Amino acid sequence: MIVLLGKNGSGKTYLASYLKEKGYNYTPNYTTRPKRAGEVDGIDYIFINEAEFKKLVKDGFFVEYKEFASCYYGTPITKLSDNSITIAGNTDILNKEASSPVNIVYIHSNIAKRFERIKARNESNEILFNRMHLENFDYLNNFNGFFIDNSYNQGTKLITDIISIDGSIKNAQILSNHQFLKTQSNLYNDDDSQLLNFLRFEELLLITIVTQNGNMSEKKMYEKYQYLLGEYCRSVGVNISFDHNMGFTVICDNETYKGKYLEKKLKGVRL
Repeated sequence: MIVLLGKNGSGKTYLASYLKEKGYNYTPNYTTRPKRAGEVDGIDYIFINEAEFKKLVKDGFFVEYKEFASCYYGTPITKLSDNSITIAGNTDILNKEASSPVNIVYIHSNIAKRFERIKARNESNEILFNRMHLENFDYLNNFNGFFIDNSYNQGTKLITDIISIDGSIKNAQILSNHQFLKTQSNLYNDDDSQLLNFLRFEELLLITIVTQNGNMSEKKMYEKYQYLLGEYCRSVGVNISFDHNMGFTVICDNETYKGKYLEKKLKGVRL
């Protein structure tokens, strides 16, 4: 079983759709969230209402499901076959329930490309900020997997080089996530957009804190995050203020955004 992981805008849904067209065994997960612009029912997700979803839960249709932002997401139990490909899902549960090994393939794309892809959906800058700020705290825990760089849309060849039509893995080297993250920690370029630059700096700051300061207490990790994020903003003329609940308000490109240090997400990610 193959599980494709990756941040929003990394291209994992596009690559899954590509694999399906090539004859691979891919079917989408189910969700109750509204369909976004450009999404296709049956390709990105199978979109159903909450009552339908809860009935499927009662019927034992899902091997695992979760609630996020008042919407439900579920992985059908039929995806536990050896050659199935799925997007996201709780890999701990899938590992426990699947009869064969669960292989993680992480789709990476640099934040500038993901920013560009998400903006193309014509969602508000507030939604874009919230989504990317939250995802800066994702995938910092350590796991073993196969890593594909899709920053420049080269993922179609790379993914078929790794995954055989029968769902087995070929010609690939397994890495730990922290090994991979360390290759990203010094990649930084300025852009015209203050918002993109802020999100990019925050992403790399969190990667650096987790991979280089793994033995710090949670309090010290937050203090480092607050200090360095504040120093960055002052150095580039961006206004930021912090509150007593690990939250902050930042002004980028004359728009105001509110964010928060997600302490719970960083628990358990230390080396």
